Amino acid sequence: MPHTGGDGDPLWIRYVDWCSARVARRFLELTPDEIWERSEGASGARASASIADLARSLSVTLYHELALPRYAEWRALYEADPARFDAELSEG
Repeated sequence: MPHTGGDGDPLWIRYVDWCSARVARRFLELTPDEIWERSEGASGARASASIADLARSLSVTLYHELALPRYAEWRALYEADPARFDAELSEG
């Protein structure tokens, strides 16, 4: 997730929250077998990969599959209609 905002940029933090919620929602839609199969594929089937490595790899894969906007694009969309994103974040 490349970004151009400063570490204290509240919109960057909001963007990360929004992306994380979208990825987590998609993660929870997968069956345990799908998670395992896709994690193995995302990690390159490394036998030594930890569960954290597998989850991290799958999360990055899901981020790209969801075609989430990069920060600059998201920021422009957010500034045009913050209520839309605020509502999505409040849904959990």
